[in-house]
Amino acid sequence: MAEESIVKFCWSCKTSKTRADFPKNRTKPDGLGTECKACRRIRDADYHICNLAKHHARDKGYRETHKEYFREYGRAYYQKNQAKIRACSESRYRNKTPQILAQQKSRRDNNLEQFHEIERRRYWERPEAMRATRRKAYRKNAREHNRKVKIYQQKHPESVRRWKKKWEAANPEARRAVVANNKALRRKAQGRFTASDLLAKYSFHGWRCYLCEIPVTLKTSHPDHRKPISRGGSNWIANIAPACIKCNLRKNNKTESEYRALMTAAI
Repeated sequence: MAEESIVKFCWSCKTSKTRADFPKNRTKPDGLGTECKACRRIRDADYHICNLAKHHARDKGYRETHKEYFREYGRAYYQKNQAKIRACSESRYRNKTPQILAQQKSRRDNNLEQFHEIERRRYWERPEAMRATRRKAYRKNAREHNRKVKIYQQKHPESVRRWKKKWEAANPEARRAVVANNKALRRKAQGRFTASDLLAKYSFHGWRCYLCEIPVTLKTSHPDHRKPISRGGSNWIANIAPACIKCNLRKNNKTESEYRALMTAAI
């Protein structure tokens, strides 16, 4: 007789079903369980819902004791199903963007120190790549980024002032470049230069004033415009040269040739 034709009674749903509808159980005389598969699934689901905390604790404990296994399994699964995982993630993100962003913000706020440590470690593992990523993100959202920076500066003026003072002390060449570029921008002059450009120019002149040739440092000199901006000079590095403070103040808005003629006449 075929197995499907043999009837067995399920004590849970009180109905008669074929033997194929019952799970196997070796402890029973007929080798089958006393309740059908459908009833067993319902009972297991109810038990799981009523004992979620217990199950979560058990799963968490197992994962903690088998971290390496789950890490390797996750890597292998991702390598095998990259396209599927990315498609599912993108679809989920598009459909639940507000909820996901709220969850991410809540998680970050609750674990701020941990997130900062992770970000610092990732940054110093690949500093150049991280800088490129940040520059790309800034160019894409420059207006929004500047708005957030202004809000932060208004809320934390003392913190910003301390950070700025510390940064200027650690990066004098960058500070000089920023000040010169901002001044030129206000005067609507063309060109700009970076801190590395300024250091290269100082090295080219042997760290000496290009007018009186005395030794200078970043603290005892100014990046001078050979042809003043007020007389049509640009702010490109080709028009910049290191000048001691005394020569720079005396030169004022004169050109290089005019100032050298004045020095020769004074001698």
